[in-house]
Amino acid sequence: MQLALGLVLGAGLWWAWLGPAEPLSTQVPAWRLLLGGLFVGYGARMAGGCTSGHGICGLASLKRPSLLAVLTFMTTGFITAQGLAAWGAR
Repeated sequence: MQLALGLVLGAGLWWAWLGPAEPLSTQVPAWRLLLGGLFVGYGARMAGGCTSGHGICGLASLKRPSLLAVLTFMTTGFITAQGLAAWGAR
């Protein structure tokens, strides 16, 4: 909870101090960003950690569950990217 609160407060302070970051804006609709965030959060919770945590710390510790998680993340990512490219999505 503190991490989520810190992210929101940090973004608010950035916005108040430096104004909107136009070069960092996106053309992706807000609903897609929200839906993607929910999927990532659910996946990280289901996998027992985030992709970078498994990939960096888990693999460095030679943990078999982290190896399986990273292989699953990568395979799913490759299949999704190829499917979206074939479908014509950007």
